[in-house]
Parts: sequence; C-alpha cells; structure tokens
Amino acid sequence: MRLRWTSRSRVKTIALGMVSVIVFAACSTNDGRDMSPPRDDQNDTITQTTVATTVDPTLEAVSEPATFLSVSGSWEEGGIINVKHTCAGAGVAPSLTWTGVGTGTKALGLVLSESDDPSNMLWVVANLEPTITGVAAGEPLPATAVVAKNSRGVVGYTAPCPDTAKERSYLLTLYALDQVIEAGTGDDAAAVVAAMESAALDATSTEFLATGT
Repeated sequence: MRLRWTSRSRVKTIALGMVSVIVFAACSTNDGRDMSPPRDDQNDTITQTTVATTVDPTLEAVSEPATFLSVSGSWEEGGIINVKHTCAGAGVAPSLTWTGVGTGTKALGLVLSESDDPSNMLWVVANLEPTITGVAAGEPLPATAVVAKNSRGVVGYTAPCPDTAKERSYLLTLYALDQVIEAGTGDDAAAVVAAMESAALDATSTEFLATGT
C-alpha cells in the first residue's frame, strides 16, 4: 500500500532593523592646548529603531490532514486468494473495499493484472463513483462503471488460472482519477488503463497469490 502525506506550511516573517550612529566630537591636535568644551549641539547622539517582526495572517501555517488511499480484498496481503475467485472454483470476482479517497477525485478505477506481467490484465474497470467504498463478490458493478475488454478478450473479470499447482502473484490496483475518462464498455484494456494513469491523482495496490488447477 502506498501512503501519501500532504502538508503545507508557510510563515512569512519580515524583519526590519536600522541603527544609525552619529558622533560629533572635537578633534585634538595634541599641541598642548586645552580643548574647548563641546557645545550643546556637539554632544554624541545615538538613534536606534527596534526590530519589528510581523506575520502575515493570510499566510499562517496550515497543516492539511493526510489521506491514505488503500484497497483490500478478501485475502491477507500477499496471501492466497479463495479458490472460488480462480478458475479452479466458481471464477467470480472478489469483494473489495477501499478508504482514503481524497477530495478532487471524480472517479475510481480498478485493474487486476499479473505481478510479473502487468500487460496481462484480467479485469479493468473505470469510472466508478468516488462515493462508493467497495464492490461485492460476484455482484454487478454500478451503472456508471466502464468495463474494458481484458487481455483474454473478455469484457469483465477473468479468473486467475496459473499453470498446474504453481502459485502465481497478482496485483490489484485502485486509481483515484481527477476526471471521468472518455471510455466505453468493451474498449481495449490497455487504452483504458493508459487513460486512467494519465488522469490519476493517486493509486494504491494490493497483492495476492493464486494456485492453479
């Protein structure tokens, strides 16, 4: 999971200082003659101003609360996904939940791909409403969702299906987008993902393992 911290702090301090010293004194010629006492207008004078420090009230320190975008599924991070979400079981999409969607987010997107081969995408969804906080396992997606044609030529979720019993790692990424992207259901997955990456305000991932048949 990637954490993001946003903080701004600006304090403006202006210091002005000026010291002026004016010395008027009679000079001695050291010739044995007594110096005349100074006149009243020849006394040493020192004029000093105080240092002024001001803070612009419009630029006071501001600390914004951090938002931590996170996504999780029905598995331990890095753990094995339930067989019902793989080709060895019912092959239904897993349930997902997320938190920390920041202000300015206009849509959300999901991408499921192989960790070692991100171009092999099994599930690509865009334009989910930013107000929702998850999707249920195997349930239809919200009406606003755009589902791309994945790398297997399927419009929707393709269950992970590693060869034999060897475990394979998969990455599910959640995108927070600054706009609703121009895409339609059935569009090419790579094009939809490229559009989401271009519009991403933030992104975070979770990883799981799946075993084959």
